[in-house]
Amino acid sequence: GDFKHIERLDYVAAMDIPGAGKNDIPHRLKRHFFTYNVITPTEATVTSIYGQLLSARFGVSNNPIKALNGSHFNRFVQILPVATVSLLKWARDKLLPSPTKFHYNFSLRDLSRLFLGMLRTPWSSLSVDYIFIQLWRH
Repeated sequence: GDFKHIERLDYVAAMDIPGAGKNDIPHRLKRHFFTYNVITPTEATVTSIYGQLLSARFGVSNNPIKALNGSHFNRFVQILPVATVSLLKWARDKLLPSPTKFHYNFSLRDLSRLFLGMLRTPWSSLSVDYIFIQLWRH
């Protein structure tokens, strides 16, 4: 066969902490990579980020549906980030991954997907304030 000469090839890899069904890689392979750790933000930081996003999208000043301004809708917008982060913390503490339930890994990606779906909701879908909670629950 012919030999190919490849120049300037870069690899990018990512992995999670070994455990709960995830295996470690050998040190002989790790030595070829520059490794660094990214810490998880605090609950207060996550709550602040998603709270500001929801307030910017669904706040009183951006609300075209005047019927929602006097209702519980504005309170829902303030409470949801705190409730969601608390629910994520509970799920991480109580629903631990195991070899048979390896899919029980809850991360900020799940939180991002939830809030992304809520932020993409058009105002026309929010005719009544409880629909916002049903959307969150779904």
